[in-house]
Amino acid sequence: MFSLVFAVVLAWCGTITAGAQGVPATWESIRFNNDVRYSQWIINSRINDFRANSTPVGFGVFDADGVQNANPTVTSKLDYVPGLVAKAIVENVKLNAAYSWVAPWYYSMKSFGDTYYDKVSDNGKAGKSQDDLNG
Repeated sequence: MFSLVFAVVLAWCGTITAGAQGVPATWESIRFNNDVRYSQWIINSRINDFRANSTPVGFGVFDADGVQNANPTVTSKLDYVPGLVAKAIVENVKLNAAYSWVAPWYYSMKSFGDTYYDKVSDNGKAGKSQDDLNG
């Protein structure tokens, strides 16, 4: 029985491997822009519009001077997905701190943190922690 299951799995994997060898013709038209970091492109395009399960969520959008251009659509309580997205954006801010184009992300995450920090319960701890903001 084991050898039959093993043979079926090998045949299935062989089919997948064989099908993945060629590059689809539609991919030949894809060109990458070496002047854009794709994390930059993704964050800029989705910072104010993503989903936490089925709930629409978004952080405030700021310009490089800290002026808010779009309001956040975050929920009234902390949630795992916005916390996870915020953590990814904070890590990108740290990684790309030398570039001025991260300033709007910094202001967006500062606004998110300032909004929710006072709403985080201390759960009996001697003070609140930035860890409470993360997912």
